[in-house]
Parts: sequence; C-alpha cells; structure tokens
Amino acid sequence: MTSAQFDAGTEFDRQVQNLLAKGYPELANLSRQEFEERLAPLCEVAIAHGSSLAPPTPERAPFVLVVKMQLVPADRAMPLTALHGKHKPGFADFDPEDIARFEPIEELPVPDTPAYLVFGLERGEETLNVTPDDAMVAITARGRTSLTVEEGIGFITHFPESLEKNH
Repeated sequence: MTSAQFDAGTEFDRQVQNLLAKGYPELANLSRQEFEERLAPLCEVAIAHGSSLAPPTPERAPFVLVVKMQLVPADRAMPLTALHGKHKPGFADFDPEDIARFEPIEELPVPDTPAYLVFGLERGEETLNVTPDDAMVAITARGRTSLTVEEGIGFITHFPESLEKNH
C-alpha cells in the first residue's frame, strides 16, 4: 500500500470500531451513540491531516485516536490491550496506582478534550536499551516529543503489532 492509497477516514473508522468492540462506551459510562458523537468531530481532523501520511507499520502509525483518562481511566483501558496475536488481554502486570500517577510532561501540548488525535507516532527504535533521560535527549534532538500514558495505550490498543518483546 503506498501513501497515496492510505485512507485516513477508513483508518479513523477502524479505530472507533476497535474502541467500541473493547467496551470503551461502557467504561466511559456513555451509550454507544454518545461515545461515537464525542469522537465524530475528530474524523474531519484525521482526514485533513492524516491522508497525506504513510500507512501504518509496526514501527509507526500515521495517527492514533487517544481517549483521555477523564473519559476512560487508564487503569481500565490498559487491561484491554494485548500482545499481537494473543487472545488474552493484559500483556503485563501493572499497579493501577502507578499508572494513575503518570502525568504528561508540562511541555507536552495535550488538548483539553476527552479524546484527540496524535499524528506520526513512532515506536522509537533508536531508544532501545537507553535510559529514560538519554531517550528524552534523543527524542528532543529529533524535534519529537515523548508519548503520554494515554497515547501509549492508544498506540498499542489500535496497533497491537507495534508491541513486541524488547521493543
């Protein structure tokens, strides 16, 4: 598939359907329709900004639909993720209190909305086996930013093939 063949609208719809199938409306205490209505305005943004991007690979995603903790708490979303090819959700043991304590770095521009899109996510191959401080230096040097917990959950929720052992 070439970048000219990438259909951002279809990809957006796939990600919405993925969230619906995982039970996100119930986790947000919303009806399916209410949940979809909250996400619907983002479709135009996905099409406007995502259609020129390359299709996803395990190393990168053109965009990810991110659901913030104010809508679905991370400790309820995280157990719904799974390693690619695995049927059992939950790829790692985690302490819900640990996830709840993570907040975006002050410099990160995170929209004040219950859901948003983040474009051009990369898995970060160049930061394998690098300390967090050194990884931040490498990420910043490339003009990039780190991911929030919510963005990371979104990435592996929509692109489970991106989550590989030792990556």
